[in-house]
Amino acid sequence: MEIDVRTRVPVAAVFLLLMLLAASCGGGIQTDVAAGEPTTAPPIDYGVWRELPEAPIGTRLYTVSGWSGEEAVFWAGSNLQRDFAYARGAAYDPASDSWRELAVPGWGHPGLTGTVFDGQLFVAAKGGGSRIDLSDGSETGLPDGQGFVLSTLIATDDAVWGLGSVSWFEEGGVRVGIARYEPEEGAWIPGPVFEGTPEMDSLFQDRLFVEQPVLWTGSEIIVWSQDGQGLSFDPKAESWRVLPPLVAPQGTLTDSAVAVAGARLVALVEFEDNGTAGYGVASWDGETWTWRDTDIAVTDFETVTIAGVRDWIMVFSPDQPPYTVHVPTGDSMRHDNAPIAGVQVPNVVWTGDELVIWGGAPTRTDDSPSPPGGAVWIPPSTSPR
Repeated sequence: MEIDVRTRVPVAAVFLLLMLLAASCGGGIQTDVAAGEPTTAPPIDYGVWRELPEAPIGTRLYTVSGWSGEEAVFWAGSNLQRDFAYARGAAYDPASDSWRELAVPGWGHPGLTGTVFDGQLFVAAKGGGSRIDLSDGSETGLPDGQGFVLSTLIATDDAVWGLGSVSWFEEGGVRVGIARYEPEEGAWIPGPVFEGTPEMDSLFQDRLFVEQPVLWTGSEIIVWSQDGQGLSFDPKAESWRVLPPLVAPQGTLTDSAVAVAGARLVALVEFEDNGTAGYGVASWDGETWTWRDTDIAVTDFETVTIAGVRDWIMVFSPDQPPYTVHVPTGDSMRHDNAPIAGVQVPNVVWTGDELVIWGGAPTRTDDSPSPPGGAVWIPPSTSPR
């Protein structure tokens, strides 16, 4: 660095001035000691957005969604009130940035649940289920379980599991059961029945009938209750356990929403403390909960949907842009630059590289422009500092 001698400023004073400027900027200026040259720190990277092209089917909520390995799949679905069912389906290919309409059966159900596994849709409604080939739309009915009423389906890394109610004749009631689908035999292979208290049985059976209550972390199948209770099934050990209850770090937990980010179960939690609502993020590592405070605004927590992406969760709620929260630190950002905003209950699919967001119920006023049907978010390659 050259110093103009006409200024008559001592060299030591110049370096002192640079150090004071760096300190006052909170680390915004970094000085390379070896070269003696100041460098500006790069801004925090919060990912890249792009709009989705128009899909060949109309937007809707509560679709059976999943990643086939090549396409993000969306089928059937319902309206916000769940009193109307859509049929038809479509698949989005990120590689070509294009859609195709699926050749699938033309039926649906407002309470439809399902999963995508090995190029096939597995769907359940009204206690029964079907297996649908995504390539040609052919449909095969799933077998009935003996004393097992199918409620929902979840795909793990190597199998499809069904969860539902099992008649427990010794006590004259029902309990939560689980079974693995065996495609070669075309049969359900029963797993162990959850042997909890009657209150626990009732709680988690109710959870099986609401939207997206069952998640796969990579090692556990989780059945979640919004009040902070979780039930876990380990497919390798074929054993159940009740997770330690999620307790707010302060005040009283009032609601929660969950997703899987990386291999962790992550809960976005609303709690009330002295009449004021607060929000936090808790992650489950398989043994303990870890809490992070987060500076995030939510207009109506009952309408919140979250999606997990690596070390992040994306938060969707009406009347505002989406937020991301960095799970390890709790740092959050409101995405005012996102092509979608104010979307309630969108359908989301994580491809392993991108988060595909499609459909949902947009919040609109009479003079607001029509929002795009969906968007893709590519997460940052590095974590925020």
